[in-house]
Amino acid sequence: MTSDFTFDPHAREIDSDPFPLYKRLRDDFPCYWSEAGQCWVLSRFDDIVAAGRDWQHFSSAKGNMLDDLKGRTGVTLGTTIWR
Repeated sequence: MTSDFTFDPHAREIDSDPFPLYKRLRDDFPCYWSEAGQCWVLSRFDDIVAAGRDWQHFSSAKGNMLDDLKGRTGVTLGTTIWR
C-alpha cells in the first residue's frame, strides 16, 4: 500500500488534536515505521499489550519518547507515564 501518510511522534503539531492521526494509524497502519521518529508505532490495544509482554522482541533499550522529549512528558498518550 503506497501512501502519503506520515506520522512524526515528536511533532508538536499533533499535540493540539492527535486523535484523527491515531484513528488513521489504527485503521490503516497498525504497525507503522515512523521515519521522522525513527521508531515503530503500534496503535492497536491488543498489539501494544502483546508487545509489552514480549520483551525478547520489543525493547526501548535504544531510547524511548520519554527520554527524547524533555519537557513534554504527559502531553500526549505516547509520552504519558502511568503510575
